[in-house]
Amino acid sequence: GCVYMFENDKVDDLKRMFRLFSRVPQTLAHIRSSMSTLVKQTGTKIVKDPDNQKDPKRFVQQVLDCRKKFDHFVKASFNEDRSFTRDLKVSLEHFINLDSRAAQYLSLYLDEMMRKGLKGMTPEEREKLLNDVISIFRYLQDKDVFEDFYKKHLSQRLLTGNSGDRDHEKMMISKLKAECGHQFTSRLEGMFNDIKISRDMMNDFKNQQSKGGAQEADINVTVLTTGFWPVTSSDNCKLPAEAKEAADKFKTFYGNRNKGRRLTWQTQMGTAELLCNFKKGRRLLAVHTYQMCILMLYNRTERYTYAQIETLTGIPDKELRRHLLSLAHPRVKVLKKLPNTKAVQANHTFTYNQDYHSNLYRVKIPLMQMKTESKESKIPRSVLEERKNRVEVVIVRVMKTRKTLDHNALMSEVMKQSLRFAVQPLFIKKRIESLIEREYIERDKDNRGVYHYLA
Repeated sequence: GCVYMFENDKVDDLKRMFRLFSRVPQTLAHIRSSMSTLVKQTGTKIVKDPDNQKDPKRFVQQVLDCRKKFDHFVKASFNEDRSFTRDLKVSLEHFINLDSRAAQYLSLYLDEMMRKGLKGMTPEEREKLLNDVISIFRYLQDKDVFEDFYKKHLSQRLLTGNSGDRDHEKMMISKLKAECGHQFTSRLEGMFNDIKISRDMMNDFKNQQSKGGAQEADINVTVLTTGFWPVTSSDNCKLPAEAKEAADKFKTFYGNRNKGRRLTWQTQMGTAELLCNFKKGRRLLAVHTYQMCILMLYNRTERYTYAQIETLTGIPDKELRRHLLSLAHPRVKVLKKLPNTKAVQANHTFTYNQDYHSNLYRVKIPLMQMKTESKESKIPRSVLEERKNRVEVVIVRVMKTRKTLDHNALMSEVMKQSLRFAVQPLFIKKRIESLIEREYIERDKDNRGVYHYLA
């Protein structure tokens, strides 16, 4: 009967039941048990629903709806009783953490929300929406996974200018800071600072360049601080002469302004706009930096083999295949490929398509997704490495303080620490073994279950 009342929103009936059972307090455990079981069952269905695994927004919205529904019962029917509040929290945490992708889904939900912007909403509505996200964030055990994905999504929004409103972004970061402290958001705040400094620097650079007359290529540079941004090292491609000249001028300007600092170009993260001539008129193509390098080759001749393009551009093989196939895609056809297949071999040719036409003047060329992206581990490799470092730091700190500890006491001390993720005993044990190999700690000669700190 109790489950029926929950499923059919019988708020008043549950309120009367709560008052009746309150006369014998221990009987309230039956209502709490029914609520907890139902929340876990409902949540498990949400987590295992194949449609939700394909649609992060749908997943997060259903979790929010579930939380809202049962939270209303706790407030309206159970008089915000502490034991009911606690059991609801435990039940929500249980099913949300059944799948480690929940952290990624929440970040994707937030990414879409920030891209579309929160304009048109009242301050109260914006506040409620962000608080809903934070309410789910609190239940996550893998907060470091959320941080990793959120950092990647935020960097894309900032670098591509797709963020709806910077004030809303900062509002979200301030809420995360209130939840987890400055250390959690220091890199995110650093990213915003880099964008501001880069914007001011580019204004100064362009003012200086304008005194020398018109430039053949206009360049816009964002200088990223190593450690703040989720940047993976990649081999730089060979920029066209026009782009390289502009890049060298900025490098000289930056070097004169910031003595002792070194710039490393991240061409795999850049974009470009090219004014291209076709038989049916000019079009402004918005492309990736690699695609810009490819298309600029066609100022010399109209046809190249794959091997020639690879040699002339220096673009890594996997990336070159993806960008060439994007330009030769049937829906794009800026280039024509022979033979017209998805496979790419060294002797296949790519020809500039003079007959290309679009009804739009400015055309954004979509980039094909890499197949490997859908097969990523649930927990990113960068997060796993960060976890190893965090646990090892804790172990060394504990051992430095205590000097000597037995295995169980050390495990207990590490488990007590706030690590922003659910740490398993086996994971800690492996980190202990690693620290022994690197001579940070050692086993007792007589009792292998005791460790000593090595100064």
